[in-house]
Amino acid sequence: MGETRPVFLLEFFSKLLLTEKFSDVKFVVGEGDEKKTFPAHRVVLAASSPLFEAMLYPPSFVENAPEIKLPLTITITDPNITPSSFESLLRVIYTDETKVNASNISELIACAKKYQIEKLQILCAEFMEADIQSDNVLSLYEIAPDLLGDNEFGLSFIRANAEEVFSSEGFVNLKRERLIPLLKDDDLSIEEQSVFKAVQRWGRRQLENDGIDSKDGSALKKVLSDILPLVRFPVMDVADIATSVAPSGLLDNAQLLELFRYASISDVKARKLVEMSFPSVPRQSGFSITGDTKLLDAKYKKDIIKMFDAGSKTLKFTLIYSGSRDGFNAKKFHDKCDGKGPTFTMVRAKETGNIFGGYFEGSWAGSQYKTEKSWLYSLKNSTGKVLKYNPQNTTNNAYAQKSMGPTWGGGHDLHINNDMTANKNTCNPNVYKNADSKFHNTTILNTTLAGAASFAVDEIEVFNAVLKA
Repeated sequence: MGETRPVFLLEFFSKLLLTEKFSDVKFVVGEGDEKKTFPAHRVVLAASSPLFEAMLYPPSFVENAPEIKLPLTITITDPNITPSSFESLLRVIYTDETKVNASNISELIACAKKYQIEKLQILCAEFMEADIQSDNVLSLYEIAPDLLGDNEFGLSFIRANAEEVFSSEGFVNLKRERLIPLLKDDDLSIEEQSVFKAVQRWGRRQLENDGIDSKDGSALKKVLSDILPLVRFPVMDVADIATSVAPSGLLDNAQLLELFRYASISDVKARKLVEMSFPSVPRQSGFSITGDTKLLDAKYKKDIIKMFDAGSKTLKFTLIYSGSRDGFNAKKFHDKCDGKGPTFTMVRAKETGNIFGGYFEGSWAGSQYKTEKSWLYSLKNSTGKVLKYNPQNTTNNAYAQKSMGPTWGGGHDLHINNDMTANKNTCNPNVYKNADSKFHNTTILNTTLAGAASFAVDEIEVFNAVLKA
């Protein structure tokens, strides 16, 4: 005798969805040709939502409680509730599932909030999380408090991708009340110079929206009066203050003098004792770059911060050597970089476009193997993943030689030749074979970094790299 297959609750309810069978409630939604009628079941609705329970089973102790006569017809006149969104709401109630997409999410959230259907709110939140990108995260961050009751929705993505997000079109469209808490955030991974530029863009857009000339300096200063005090001018380099902040005309002479005096104090402890008109504590994920870089795209910042395991420290990069600017040969490299460690080298291979390089904590001067802390990495490669490799031993982390460019490992794991633009630069994994556990775990081959065992350099940049408390 065969076993009888049990009927599960969701399967049972799904069979009742949008059917007249056992139905004792009807909802009329929409107007005109768009009007639709939906059959439903009072007990199912009441079990799904406290609002439906109060509507359909009014408590006896409430004075003048309406008498419920079945079958009951309820007409919904709220213009924010459409027939399609209400059908989706019923589908969630009966099946725990529905389709959420960019075109219906606002309607679904409005429906979920009004009728207190938590499952639908969760489905909408999950869709928003999965759909987050740099060009839409701020619009989602903007609407999340009203739609989801979540003031910090998207904030972790914004923090990790702040350089891209702050330069997006969405930034200038932020409402003031949403911009202010963002600028107060300590964990943005962004240069303060980029924050200042973004704030100016935001201010000019507000003026344009009000029909005011966006080049009107006094009007811009007025619209930013409560925004500028949130910019952390004291953490900027004195060069940025002199070439960008001062010419903007947004700060008065007393404020500029205060900033220049602060910048002149080299002792960290002494700086902490100085009271400033602007926040002087660096953002926890701060990453400042000085110099006109062609390789260090903003999208790589969060991965580089992770490589350094920076934590609450600020990572400061200063471009000291560029092949296209200074010359693609070993002499130019050593002239600019010897004694300037720690250094972070970025290389772009000519044929493949791969971007990779290495970190070395010591000096490139001399003619011998070096033992200071080092590692190799790849930001752009055939795996599509960020890679980092640590040495198996520390006896030959790097090799200093006047006739060579930056070179790591015995063999060598990564060697930049004297004539960098020739196809004579090489990768030969020997020492750097330990894949860092914080990154994608893949075995390093002679083609992993550059895409080939030998390659020509399209661009090379070396930064002095300093972690500041």
